[in-house]
Amino acid sequence: MTLWMRLRVLCCRTVAWLWRLLRRREACAAWLRRSYELQGIVFRGEPRYIDFSVRLDALGGLTIGEGIVMSVDVLVLTHDYSITVGLSAAGQSPTTDMAIQAPVTIGARAVIMPGTVLGDHVIVDAGAVVRGVIPNDSIVVGNPAVVVKRASEWAVAKLKSTPENQIHRDVC
Repeated sequence: MTLWMRLRVLCCRTVAWLWRLLRRREACAAWLRRSYELQGIVFRGEPRYIDFSVRLDALGGLTIGEGIVMSVDVLVLTHDYSITVGLSAAGQSPTTDMAIQAPVTIGARAVIMPGTVLGDHVIVDAGAVVRGVIPNDSIVVGNPAVVVKRASEWAVAKLKSTPENQIHRDVC
């Protein structure tokens, strides 16, 4: 067998291996989404990317919008047992419905606390601890998270300050 034929066989094997890996990853993502749905999490459309290390607590109601991006080690809590114990002593039941609208980007190791509602086009900074209602078109940072600017204004300024050949535009 000539060197050219060996390289051709190696390339075919590599392409076949990559194709199997891609199909396995798609199957894992579909399985992960289905497992979240079985826990009671409602998806409104298709998420853009949810890392495998994300933890979605499904003890309360959680609705996730289309096009959401959740980075590494994001934690979404839908319950708070300290409030539950206090309210049960008072004879009441807590409401913990949460919503993450579309499209939202949540950075690495961010924590979304119970009762939080993230509006449309919100960017959550890495490590932020978010609680409450976050308005549309916001960037939130810190612990506790505060709104620092509008996402649209930040994006326009970023486009103006970045050379054209370094801009990555999504085609989706």
